[in-house]
Amino acid sequence: MRFLIFIFSSILVMILHYFVITYINIKPEPKIVQELSSKKLSVQMVQLKQAKPKVEKKVEEKKKIEKKIVKKDKAVKKKEVKKITKKAKRKVVKTKKEEISKKIEKKVKETKKQVVEKKTQKIEKVQEKKLVNENNKELSKKVSKVQNTKSIEKFEKFKKNYQFELWSYLDKNKRYPVASKRLKEQGVVTISFKILKNGSFKDIILESSSGKRRLDKSTLKMIKNLKKFKPFTEDINKSFINISVPIEYRL
Repeated sequence: MRFLIFIFSSILVMILHYFVITYINIKPEPKIVQELSSKKLSVQMVQLKQAKPKVEKKVEEKKKIEKKIVKKDKAVKKKEVKKITKKAKRKVVKTKKEEISKKIEKKVKETKKQVVEKKTQKIEKVQEKKLVNENNKELSKKVSKVQNTKSIEKFEKFKKNYQFELWSYLDKNKRYPVASKRLKEQGVVTISFKILKNGSFKDIILESSSGKRRLDKSTLKMIKNLKKFKPFTEDINKSFINISVPIEYRL
């Protein structure tokens, strides 16, 4: 700006000088004019030379300042962009994390519900099985009781009939000793023994004596000689029966 003002002022001075000379019609000496003009030009050149570097320096300083401002603006913009991108990324990450956490919570809830339902179903099945087993056990107990009672009743009937048949069989095969008849010896001999399933006798014992040795010996000898009776029927699951049989001797 100073350079322009200086040029503008010098031009005005020259114009005024020209008009003054022309108006007065004074012709100055050419040497003086030349000296003055040369001096003025030299002064102008010097001023111009002195002004040029200042202007250039100012322009360069302005350019540097502009570059610094541009750099600062770019850096600020980059920082702002980075901040915005970071914030956006954080928001996106947060939203993604929230969505993932929600999905995980839903899945966990669903799995928990499924597990609870499965457990309840298992518990119900177990309870049903227990009830069925208990009912079956009760039924089996009742059936076993009924079967046992029936089997006991059947066995008792069989035992009574079998014992009566055995008594009649032994009574037919008994032998009254001759000496006991002469002496008129009488009495009842009770003998106990085991009858196996095939009908054979085992562990023969004199349970109660008649008081007469001959009668007791004859009964024991009779049973030992007979050795066997008819076997059990197939319905009877017993391996043996304990029986006590009274054998009477009367005249």
